[in-house]
Amino acid sequence: MFRRLSEGEAILTASGLSFFSLDNVREIEFVCIGERKEPSRRLQPDKSRELFRWIHDSEGWIWCAELAEGLTQPGHQFFDYGENNDVGIEASFMEDPTSCHWRSAI
Repeated sequence: MFRRLSEGEAILTASGLSFFSLDNVREIEFVCIGERKEPSRRLQPDKSRELFRWIHDSEGWIWCAELAEGLTQPGHQFFDYGENNDVGIEASFMEDPTSCHWRSAI
């Protein structure tokens, strides 16, 4: 998914991904802005804080792909951007033998 986003300007939604579960938010949009400069706040909420836009340039999505691809054994990876953001994104792989999923939480 991240590699596909890195190929150019695009938007994907978490609700359209079978392996993604949303906690406390209605939707996350994954936005690639191509080669334009990334905004300082890469996780941006709407006014209701029910929809978040996770924004990266092409290189940023490649970085996310490399982090996710590192999950080759049971574990998890946080995609965390410090105090300026309002949501946490976490990927887990085989920590629970019945699931492999992504989740988001405020």
